[in-house]
Amino acid sequence: MNRVLIFSVILFAAAIALYYYQDSVRQQQIEVAGAEGEQRPDFTAKTLRSRSYDENGLLAHQIWASDMAHFSNNEFTSFKSPKVVVYPNGKQAGWTLNAEQGRLRENQLILEQQVVIETQTEQNQTNTLLTEYVEMDLASNEVSSDQPVTVKGPSYQLQGVGLRGNVEKEQIELLSDVKATYEPEK
Repeated sequence: MNRVLIFSVILFAAAIALYYYQDSVRQQQIEVAGAEGEQRPDFTAKTLRSRSYDENGLLAHQIWASDMAHFSNNEFTSFKSPKVVVYPNGKQAGWTLNAEQGRLRENQLILEQQVVIETQTEQNQTNTLLTEYVEMDLASNEVSSDQPVTVKGPSYQLQGVGLRGNVEKEQIELLSDVKATYEPEK
């Protein structure tokens, strides 16, 4: 009987020691993560849809995302699989922007990884812009990038590095190393 009692006490003491050891390791991991700048969001959302209106009450843009996390300490919001639709001057949708990742700080939107921008022209033609990174000022509707860009239209394709553009003016300018291919309609 003494052996069983001694074994039980040793087993109980080992379980308590293991519990306190794991607790101290967990606390050290939290302290290291905090020191390295790892943050936890203040709030998160799944399947997000957000609408923003201008000072005249007209729809300015909408944002959809599969996941969203807001960090108030750094004053930014991160998105997974964001889709942004911009309505210049309250008109019907001007540009649609899609990406794998996105961040929003105040009115500065950054989209990364497989960015696809689709524009609808006045002639009802769709132009598609492909890049890996783009920044957009949601207040001025200006876009920019320093990455390689491909623009595809119904009968042309442009490639270049860097872009500057404006949604309201429906303008895009490729900044360097521009190559164009034009195929006339048959």
